[in-house]
This record gives sequence, C-alpha cells and structure tokens, in this order.
Amino acid sequence: MTKYSNDEKTSIKDTTALGGFAKSDNLPKKYVDSLNSSEVGLILKIDINKSTSFENKYNGYKLYLINKTNNTVGLDASDSRLDIVGEVFYKGKWQAIEYLPSSTCGNSYHTVFLKQNEFWEFDIPKFNGKINTKLRYKLTMDKSNLYSNEIPTLINKNQMLKIKKYNQNGLMDPYNE
Repeated sequence: MTKYSNDEKTSIKDTTALGGFAKSDNLPKKYVDSLNSSEVGLILKIDINKSTSFENKYNGYKLYLINKTNNTVGLDASDSRLDIVGEVFYKGKWQAIEYLPSSTCGNSYHTVFLKQNEFWEFDIPKFNGKINTKLRYKLTMDKSNLYSNEIPTLINKNQMLKIKKYNQNGLMDPYNE
C-alpha cells in the first residue's frame, strides 16, 4: 500500500471537515519549470528521470500532482490520503497493483486543496519482476479519474493478488494490516 497524503496544511483549510483525520507533512509546493510539464490542467505525472527512495529502503521514482488550471482544485481525502493507486497492464487490461483501505470513521473524510501553479510530490516504488508491462497511476476524483503517463515496468504475478475485503466487527474495531 502506498500512502499519498496531505493534511489541513493544504493551500486552503477545509473548514467543513469534522477533524480527527491523520496528518501529513507533504505540503504543496510552487510549480517550477524544472518539472518539465508543458501540459495544462490537473496533471498526474511519473518522472523516471528523478530517482528517489521509497519508504527509505526501495528504489523509486517521483510522482507529481500538478495544478496548471486557472482554479484552486479541491480533492477528497480519507485520513489525509488522496485516492491514488498504481495500475499495471496485465492480461489485456489495467489492474490495480495497490489499494487504499477505506475508513468507517466519518472524521476521516475531508478535502485538500491545491492552488493554481502548485504541486504535490510523492515517492513511488520502482517495481521489479519477470513480467514486462506498463505502469500508470490513477487518481479517483468525485466524478472522474485522472491518469498519469505510462512507464515501462517489471512485476511478478503474485503482485496481482486481490486483497480480501475487510469486514469490521463494530464501530471501534481497528483496521490493521
């Protein structure tokens, strides 16, 4: 599971949120030309030219969510995570290779905001395996999806296993993985 997060330290505070959601220190940054994005709109971009470490132990790349629109963009978040997951093209269709757990706590849900010409950056893993395929990231928004560019990757078949749905045993039942 990859965590993509931001908290009330977004460009604009969500004054309608109940509070109690998880925090993050991944603050929006001002867009700079070195990101090399000539596109306009809300952009999700994998940059394979910028190596990084993922969770301080794995090789990775940078993933950017860039707002090159004329407006501030509000995005739904759960426990300070944006709904962004990696997908690979496997057996003729795009399939999730990651997932985000859902929350049953109403305090978990809020909105994060990204002003015009701001971006968030995330570290994503560089997958290794024997199957040569393509990788992209998908941001699920209110009524649509935003997809990143596709990059070549290598995966293992066991990475395609489905996560079993969790059935909680009451309101205070913890969700641990």
